[in-house]
Amino acid sequence: MTERVYGKKYDRSLTNKEIAAAIRQDIKAAIAKGKLPKSLKVSVRYDHFSGGSSIDARVTAWPEGFMWLNPDWCVLTTEKPNQYHDRVPRYTKQAEAVMETLKEIHGAYNHDGSDSMVDHFDVKYYGDVGVDWELEKPECERVYKRWRGVQTPSAHDAAQAEAMNIALGDEVIFTHGPIAGHRFIVINVGHSGPQNVNDGLSLDIRSVDDGHTIYVDGDDLGYLKITKRVPQGMRVVRFKH
Repeated sequence: MTERVYGKKYDRSLTNKEIAAAIRQDIKAAIAKGKLPKSLKVSVRYDHFSGGSSIDARVTAWPEGFMWLNPDWCVLTTEKPNQYHDRVPRYTKQAEAVMETLKEIHGAYNHDGSDSMVDHFDVKYYGDVGVDWELEKPECERVYKRWRGVQTPSAHDAAQAEAMNIALGDEVIFTHGPIAGHRFIVINVGHSGPQNVNDGLSLDIRSVDDGHTIYVDGDDLGYLKITKRVPQGMRVVRFKH
């Protein structure tokens, strides 16, 4: 049997109504201490149902100018709505930090002895932390229009696709997103050598600066632009700015 884990403020005598009120106060205190951004608004609601109860915390307003949706996620979900983009974070790193703080506050009054392997659930209350769905769609549309406006032509455009035949050693640059402007070197191209980006190419690219290697797939290739090619027959030894 799974051992129960208790939140740091767990008190079995508290009702869900009292816990919801305490969570609201903790959020206000976190904002006052600078652990959460000012002007952040969070709705905390509790509910009872057959077999248990729940407490949900939903962000209903972000501070003005706070970038909370990942532009790359907005571009992909807007242009390819029928695909599941699980490799691309939904939120920015600063928004994820906010969500983690809210999750810590939300779980402080709970206990959990659940074991998902045998469908055994043992909590004081269910529920989670999230963002009000009414905020996401209009914000994603706004981010997409702004971000797409500075993006290079789509890699699916014939001329762009022809220019994006990627080879080992090519120097490439991200045209937008969290690492826009960073230059990389192609160190591996799929399993069968250089291909056109329209073929669903995948590749590994290494930073010119620090050697950091990241993986890029077909969805990301439209954000890449070749800045320098290696002359045919030449061996690449090192790269400089």
